[in-house]
Amino acid sequence: MKGLFKTIHEKYRRGLPNSRERVTPEESQIATYMKKETEVSQKLTIMLLVKYKQLTSEQRYAIYLGKQKGTSRRVIARSIGVSPSTVSGEIRRNSNRHGRYSWRLAQDRKER
Repeated sequence: MKGLFKTIHEKYRRGLPNSRERVTPEESQIATYMKKETEVSQKLTIMLLVKYKQLTSEQRYAIYLGKQKGTSRRVIARSIGVSPSTVSGEIRRNSNRHGRYSWRLAQDRKER
């Protein structure tokens, strides 16, 4: 079976076989399986490479200072190198019922 995979790999490595190359039905079936497996592997690799990072205490403090100064979320996000939606979510999750952002509360929640 290993030899068959190697043969298929060699034929398909250069692209699809041309009309002069004979591909058996078994080779075609295995090649289809290998193509699907490769697509799944690529998707998993992409998922693993896109890691989510938590904000640091310094970034949270910068959000706090930006809010105190009345700076827009977009400008805060640009200054700390994150997406504006990250800043919005951080403020939404870690504001008290009066709408005040607490960077200490956010940091405590992260460390739990």
